[in-house]
Order: sequence, then C-alpha cells, then structure tokens
Amino acid sequence: MSTILKWLWNSGAAIFWCALIFGSPFWIFSLIMISESCGITEYESFISPDQQKEAVILIRNCGATTNWETQVVVRDSDDKDNQDLLIRLDGHPENLEYKVSWKSSDLLEVTEFNFKDLLSFHSRNLTGDITKSVIRPKAS
Repeated sequence: MSTILKWLWNSGAAIFWCALIFGSPFWIFSLIMISESCGITEYESFISPDQQKEAVILIRNCGATTNWETQVVVRDSDDKDNQDLLIRLDGHPENLEYKVSWKSSDLLEVTEFNFKDLLSFHSRNLTGDITKSVIRPKAS
C-alpha cells in the first residue's frame, strides 16, 4: 500500500512539474497578447501656456466587441510615460462633444461633454498630480 501511495505521489509531482515547465511559455505568451490587445492612438494635443505640460486626447480601441473610448490625459511634455488620466468618455472623439482648455499653466478644464458619455473621471486633485483639473459636463 505504501509503495502505491508513494508511486501516486511521485507521479503527481512529475505531472505538475512537466505541466509547469512546458505550459509556462504558452501562458506567458497568452498574457502578453491579452495585455496588448487594445490599441491606443493619440488624436490631438493641447499644450499648456508655459509649454511644460500637454493635455492629450487618446483613442482606445479594443476590437469589434467594444466601443471606442476617448481618454483625456495630462502629462509633462518631456516625460510621456508619466501621465494622469483625467476622464474617459464612451465613443470616438469625432462623435463626441467636449472642450479641453488650459485656464492657466496649472489648471486644465474639461467641459461641455454629455453626462451619458462619461465612463470615469479624476475626482480629486491631490499632491503629486501633474496639474489641477476641473471636469464639468454640459448643463442639461
């Protein structure tokens, strides 16, 4: 009985390690493909008055089963990897109403969008944010 249990235990361990070693490349490849499945394209850019920051309209497209997504991000002009997402709207920018304007070098306003198109927004201005923001939908 003890030899059967030992054999089962060792067989299970062998199956586990073979699956882990030979299955890892498949799972790693799958994760890479899933994480990069959405395309992001820069649509337009608004430079701050002091030329240090830019508000960028991005289009996110995840394929045929989802709608376009418009994102407004703000980032330092010299560091494109460090950005704050301010607002996400449902739809392509060509089909949406919105207005992005710099009120000063440290204050960006996103206004005149329809509330029904809003997916999410940056709700608070915190220390460490690239700029302060005012987000206001159209009056109904």
